[in-house]
Amino acid sequence: MRGAAVACATASLVSAFVASCSRAPRAPVAAPPAAPPVVVEAAAKPAPAPFDKWSLWSAESSESRPARLRGANIWQKVVDPVRDGDALGTAVVGPPYARGELDELARLGANYVNVSHAGIFSEAPPYAVLPDVVASLDRLLDAIEAADMFAVIAFRTGPGRNEAAFGNGGAHGPAENHGIFTRRDAQDAWVAMWRYAAARYRSRVAVVAYDLMVEPNAGEALFGSPGPARFYAEHKGDAADWNPLAARIVAAIRQVDESTPCIVEAMGFASPSWLPYVVPPSDARTLLGVHLYEPHVYTHPANVPAGDDVGYPQLVDVKRDGHPELIARPWLTRLVDRVAEDARTLGRPVVVNELGVTRWARGSDGYLRDALDALDAAAVSHAAWLWESRWPKIDYDAFNVRRGVLRERHVEVPLAENPLLRVLAASWSKNTLRPSSLANPPPSRPK
Repeated sequence: MRGAAVACATASLVSAFVASCSRAPRAPVAAPPAAPPVVVEAAAKPAPAPFDKWSLWSAESSESRPARLRGANIWQKVVDPVRDGDALGTAVVGPPYARGELDELARLGANYVNVSHAGIFSEAPPYAVLPDVVASLDRLLDAIEAADMFAVIAFRTGPGRNEAAFGNGGAHGPAENHGIFTRRDAQDAWVAMWRYAAARYRSRVAVVAYDLMVEPNAGEALFGSPGPARFYAEHKGDAADWNPLAARIVAAIRQVDESTPCIVEAMGFASPSWLPYVVPPSDARTLLGVHLYEPHVYTHPANVPAGDDVGYPQLVDVKRDGHPELIARPWLTRLVDRVAEDARTLGRPVVVNELGVTRWARGSDGYLRDALDALDAAAVSHAAWLWESRWPKIDYDAFNVRRGVLRERHVEVPLAENPLLRVLAASWSKNTLRPSSLANPPPSRPK
């Protein structure tokens, strides 16, 4: 625009001068002032776009990019000094994770920690904030950030839900609390808990998603495992239906955090068979979550009657209908492809933020390798269960991948001798993204 204006002005001055020369001589006319030079400014280099956490989860197709997040779960609960003693540590939350344990996970290649954590509001009325639990989660996230890994915050417990709700209470444990699926005040408090958490953690670059509830299980807890079709035929829209509550939680989060993605797990303990029944919230930055422990009769042999041992690969009557299926690599590939297709039908990405197998199940390393390969082929991010704490008094190690594949071995096995850990390390070695690799990350902590 500026160059055109100068050209027009110069042309007008020349025309006037020529016209004046054709008339009678007149007194000399002062020369017109020199036109100012035309300055062409270089286009300003655009500032790098802020890192968008959603970009870690979204994909146009599996051909466009591989899975971007591969890692493992850690879990923590509020310690009950009476029932737990010091089996899970001596702090308010346990079991404890030392900084070195997270650094080791990162050195093996993981770039993602799924933090399966106690809620930060109390389980019983008045559903108050638990400052010591908040502080513990803060420190854990600090350690994950220092190890240069991403984190997803996943609340296991909270208002109207305790650890026993997962069936982990045992014969002498506390009663299961499933009030989250029956009480409006508990649901209101769960919504408030997530609003509080989102306001606190929205500016942390390493926190790349909020998982709204680990393994919602109203069908199993209240109605005897009816299956998704029957459950939704009888309970759609009532207090036990996870879909409306999930939508309320996302809406509350968006009041204080417009960008951090949210994960809505399927019901049925995040079972793939319940995924088609998820009603995704209208929020466009919400993805779906499922857990992969299929077939359960293989991955959890401790729950199988004696003498009914299952290996991999093997023919298994998965549906208990008299028609065995060969549980092998093609079976797992079809399962993962179905999960990915169901998610596409719902118009959302999906993450398998838990998958695993009892470490001493026959062929466990082959099962894990085939499952991870199928997930990578489908461009589905994943987190293995479990990167267990090294607290010495933990007596449950069925999924502790650092202890190898021998049931009688309860100490860590070096990588070179541990087929499960080698499978995981090979998968994690494909990771390329870390918080430190981002071009323009936002501040890690609120200003």
